[in-house]
Amino acid sequence: LPFVSAELEALVEAGCKEITVDALDAILGTDITVNTIDGRTLNVTIKEGTQPGTIISAQGYGMPNMHDNNFKGRLLLPIKIIIPTNLTDNQKILIKQART
Repeated sequence: LPFVSAELEALVEAGCKEITVDALDAILGTDITVNTIDGRTLNVTIKEGTQPGTIISAQGYGMPNMHDNNFKGRLLLPIKIIIPTNLTDNQKILIKQART
């Protein structure tokens, strides 16, 4: 992860569930479903204008408490945004028009 902070990289390595979204979903916002670390599903809202490195926190979907298995901690969901690399000429024109 070349442009990711050491803190974010440590979170990912610690068992966080990274979410990958495309640039348009980050710009406009979207709802997605994520499989949690214990096999449950979680509906997550990616807010309009989400930035790379944003971390969404889902209380009750993380690791179980070592003293009480009924209590689960926070699941941290770092956001990775994918920028397209192979746009058609028409797509480039549309994006340039939206820029102005």
